[in-house]
Amino acid sequence: MNQKEMISTVAGAGFADLNGQILRICNLLNPVQCTLNAVYGLFKNNPSFACTEQQVRQSITYLCNSGYLAVDHPDGLKCLDEIASGGFGTVRLCIQAKGTQLLMGAIQDPCVEN
Repeated sequence: MNQKEMISTVAGAGFADLNGQILRICNLLNPVQCTLNAVYGLFKNNPSFACTEQQVRQSITYLCNSGYLAVDHPDGLKCLDEIASGGFGTVRLCIQAKGTQLLMGAIQDPCVEN
């Protein structure tokens, strides 16, 4: 799949929107409160966000792999598998410098809607 195909697929699935929402939520939360549990809880308990655990995991994985977020856990991104089992309450998410640049508009990413 080339970049144009990827971008059209991403746009159709709402992936870029979800990525942007997750990044903005992490930016708004107090760093101590920015956990996987808090981020997922905001999506799960709000009917205006129609997304699944898998979509949240995929978005967080993309944001971490792109250098926008970091997962503060000894297992790294593997801990995202714990979302389904409910064992993710203390796993922290940290916005990286590149994520701040994206939020401020200094850089652009077609897979993250600002």
